Amino acid sequence: MKSRPYQMPGGFTVTFEFDGRAFQVEWTPRVPKGRKAKRLIPHYRAARDEWLIGQQTAMGGRIMVVEL
Repeated sequence: MKSRPYQMPGGFTVTFEFDGRAFQVEWTPRVPKGRKAKRLIPHYRAARDEWLIGQQTAMGGRIMVVEL
């Protein structure tokens, strides 16, 4: 299952994918680094959570996210 592209500030786009075993994140045009990355964290989390909540029914259960 692949998400739609989510627009992030600064011209970044993020897309999520879950293949049944692994959760993948694709950034366009590249993975943000440094201060840009820190500023994008709340936007990234909101997009991720929105997509995962919509996937709960398709995955057949609850979803727990652990950030390391």
